[in-house]
Amino acid sequence: MRLIREVPFWKLALLSLSLLLAPQPLKDCGNYFFLPKQASLPLFSNLFLITGTVSLAWLFIQYLRDNPEGALYKVCTLFDGFIFKRFYIQTIIICSIFIFCMASLIAFATYDYMPHISDEISQLFQAKIFLSGHLTAPSPPLPEFFTYAEDNIIVTPKWYSQYPPGFSFLLMIGLWLGSPWVINPLLAALSTVLIFLLCRELFDRETAVLSVILFALSPKVLFTSGSLMNHSAAMFFLLLAVASMVFAVRRQKALLALCSGISLGISLNIRTLDAVILYLPVGIYSLSAVSSYGKKGLKILGMWLCGFLMMAGILLLYNYYTTGNPLLFGYIARWGESHHLGFHKIRGGRMHTPLTGLINTALQIRLTDKGLFEWVVPMSFFILAVILLVKKTAGDWIFLSICFCTSFLYFYWGWTDRLLMGRFYFSVTPYLVILVARGLLHVARQFSGGPDAKDPVQGNKKPSYALCIVGLFILISAPVRVDDLGSQYIIPHLQVDRRLQQEVAQKKLHNAVVFIEPQDKHELIVGSGFFMNTPDLESQDIIYAKDLGKKDKELLKQYPKRKGFIYQHRRQIIKTVDKGYCISPPEAFELVTIDGR
Repeated sequence: MRLIREVPFWKLALLSLSLLLAPQPLKDCGNYFFLPKQASLPLFSNLFLITGTVSLAWLFIQYLRDNPEGALYKVCTLFDGFIFKRFYIQTIIICSIFIFCMASLIAFATYDYMPHISDEISQLFQAKIFLSGHLTAPSPPLPEFFTYAEDNIIVTPKWYSQYPPGFSFLLMIGLWLGSPWVINPLLAALSTVLIFLLCRELFDRETAVLSVILFALSPKVLFTSGSLMNHSAAMFFLLLAVASMVFAVRRQKALLALCSGISLGISLNIRTLDAVILYLPVGIYSLSAVSSYGKKGLKILGMWLCGFLMMAGILLLYNYYTTGNPLLFGYIARWGESHHLGFHKIRGGRMHTPLTGLINTALQIRLTDKGLFEWVVPMSFFILAVILLVKKTAGDWIFLSICFCTSFLYFYWGWTDRLLMGRFYFSVTPYLVILVARGLLHVARQFSGGPDAKDPVQGNKKPSYALCIVGLFILISAPVRVDDLGSQYIIPHLQVDRRLQQEVAQKKLHNAVVFIEPQDKHELIVGSGFFMNTPDLESQDIIYAKDLGKKDKELLKQYPKRKGFIYQHRRQIIKTVDKGYCISPPEAFELVTIDGR
């Protein structure tokens, strides 16, 4: 095998070591990063499965190479001619349509067209404020009834979301069109075009087509884009900024630089830290490239700066109007200094230290490695193949640097969770996918052992071999991973579902105030009603508020013509608690009158 004969032993050892990072089942994925403290049967069976999968892929490629008259080889030849050459544009279009349809289906079938996470509820509420024609809403009467422990909404002296305005503005467009759920699937579908154009410009068409196919087959892309989280939008506009600037520099087009600046500014208005830090490698590359362009270079930089400053100015004005200070962001106004980057005490009293930063980084890498493709072979194996085996181009260094910047950024961020399988790293998904495609193509050439295996860029005579490896990985991984998908993206600890809405409809309540009893210190179940609130409470048929016990009657005095009800845990049923979160099923709750509690 050419890979073993020609590659230095230390590189092979590092490459093999990456297999130990292989994603485990979800319940084990966050418990350890490298190896468990004790050997176990699942560990060894997983390593056996990985080794067997890689070996089977090698044997399959060997079979194709040695049987050029066989039917499978002819199918690969057809794939090479149709998917990668003659009909590559149609392939990109099909992938875009597939992503849009699948993400939309997931929004309906998995998420039930409703927000489940407090981040989603907060930004959807802000979109409702924007749709009303305002930047903020007046503070509600008795604001303490309209906030809960982890709601990410500021209720006084104004009522608005803690997040930058960019994504809420996009959701407002969706609300105006009748469905905010269309925004993320559409942006994810458009991302395929940007990935293709960027990858073709920096590498070649075969790598670009394979990257788009991998992007479309990523469960993490589909499930994240089916949600109302802002990560897909931030990813799209950052990708647009990166692609536009690469083209602007290489083609010396100032208008594309303007597009890059505006796009980065929009990303800044969605996920501020991601936009600033992740663009740095592209900024350094651009400055280096245009330094020899003279006046054209200055024009490119000037146009980029105009676009970026225009959008950054909008963000500063929004901050000024909402918090009273252009440099004070909503999440700092909501939570205080604990939400700054760095090593300090964070919300809840826990200290964020370099050690916890490493632990958080390890968890996000593991989740991303597992969630991106759900293969039994880790994604990191192919990225490490690019680092160790492939002759790297400027594009490789840019994308690797963007990935490093992400880890560097969130090393200093005090919070981490398992939502959406490493959501903090989602903005780098296109660059990870491209690097995996590069690694896959190289491994496929090495497995084929042909004369082109030494040339990772120009020697791609059978890119369909890489597709065969992907197909084999999916066939082997699907039975192992399919059970994880539901529990990875719908987490009972979030407590937000249709239970309260269905109970209200069943009892045919109208013109009422429904108080929701918090079940734990996180109070997330209150969001099951709050996502239906609007900035204009008076116009609502049902007003949802947090239960504050005896104080509830004070809120009812504000709405004397409304009846009061409380949604509470049944007293005769023992509360189910896991890791500090109430996860009791819907039948454990009841909706009763305020006097019958």
